[in-house]
Amino acid sequence: DVIAWGKRGHFAYIQILEDAWSHGGGTFAINERNFPHGRDGLKAVVAKLHAAGFKVGLHFLSAGMRGTDPLVSPVPNDGLVYDASLPLAGAVDEKADFLPTATPPSQFPAEDGGYTGSGTVLRVDDEIIFYSTVKLDPPYGFVGCRRGYLNSKPTAHAAGAAARHMLKAYGLFLIDADSPLLDQVAQNVAATFKYCNLDGMYYDG
Repeated sequence: DVIAWGKRGHFAYIQILEDAWSHGGGTFAINERNFPHGRDGLKAVVAKLHAAGFKVGLHFLSAGMRGTDPLVSPVPNDGLVYDASLPLAGAVDEKADFLPTATPPSQFPAEDGGYTGSGTVLRVDDEIIFYSTVKLDPPYGFVGCRRGYLNSKPTAHAAGAAARHMLKAYGLFLIDADSPLLDQVAQNVAATFKYCNLDGMYYDG
């Protein structure tokens, strides 16, 4: 069908969306629902499109990763963007839904913001925590915490442990472009690009 549509529209290029060919940014594991044979299946599709006279490219969101990616959960990679940090004012156990801070967490988003927001997700040690809002009057801290977010392990945290905000854009966690993680993600994309004999990439976002 794609070949028929492409020829009818006189298109020269077929672009495969990120959700169609992969499970999303970071590891860029092949979407086995659409390509049950993994990279070999994607390579065969590309070859078929080439044989029909089209060039073929992959679309991907180059700067972000879903929370389900192994580079984000259950233990977040150090190469993600952490744009604010505060120490905990006291020790908390693995069930606490309020995380106290010594000073007001005014640099942290007060609401998740959805698709266009920065998110309300923290990393404390190796645990990922979703909070509903911030408390800017004493006792300061993060309110309505969902512990063990994104399949991380709920654990106790000592006083002074850093609560770091994991920055999101368009629902995705962001890669620190100055970290080794950028090269790692680039290699993941490049491996599929080269193996499947692709003609181009669309760097979205």
